[in-house]
Amino acid sequence: MSNAIQWLFQKGYEKVSIIGADSPDLPPSFITDALEKLDSHDLVIGPSEDGGYYLIGMNRSFDIIFKDVNWGYKNVLKDTVSKADAAGISYFLLPEWYDIDDLNSLNRWKLKNPA
Repeated sequence: MSNAIQWLFQKGYEKVSIIGADSPDLPPSFITDALEKLDSHDLVIGPSEDGGYYLIGMNRSFDIIFKDVNWGYKNVLKDTVSKADAAGISYFLLPEWYDIDDLNSLNRWKLKNPA
């Protein structure tokens, strides 16, 4: 993620947002809101119900956010916010959403999105 964000900023983008492929029904308004919030915040995070996040956006690259993260654990969001606080990075939290990590969450998505 860090490399992708750095690459996009090097290409001249002023705002970058990455979303997870495991949130297929993420409301588009969350993405729009994230980009708007980057006008007044350095970092935007979309918290997922499992303690991680479904979206992260920045108005410049902050490598520290991705260093020494225990990916896949319930403290990813908490650790990310702590790193932002410690570094003086202003952030905004979007509404919580879910992501698909296992059979239960896949079935949840299928119930919300019948064929």
